[in-house]
Amino acid sequence: IGSLRVRCILVDGGSSQARCEVPELGAGVAHTCLSKGVGESCWTYCQDGYVYIAERYICSRSAVGRPVLLPERRAIICEAVAAEAAAETSAAERRSSGGAAAE
Repeated sequence: IGSLRVRCILVDGGSSQARCEVPELGAGVAHTCLSKGVGESCWTYCQDGYVYIAERYICSRSAVGRPVLLPERRAIICEAVAAEAAAETSAAERRSSGGAAAE
């Protein structure tokens, strides 16, 4: 059985695919969610200096039929890492990869 692909058309009769707008996801959050159509997924992750587990988001239809970006499991909340801890982690990563750590 082949896979089924569905193309969502805007209700106003336009031929462009309905796209999700990316809401404000919070401090330190980066994403791959630009221009996702209904049924497409994307990832959110934390920028340098922040920590959390990446979360998958899906472009879905709201109760009123508008495209909306929703977390698959839970919303991402990136936590700021203390500057000392970030520098320590960076130095440890350089040492483990064989690079020289300037200390």
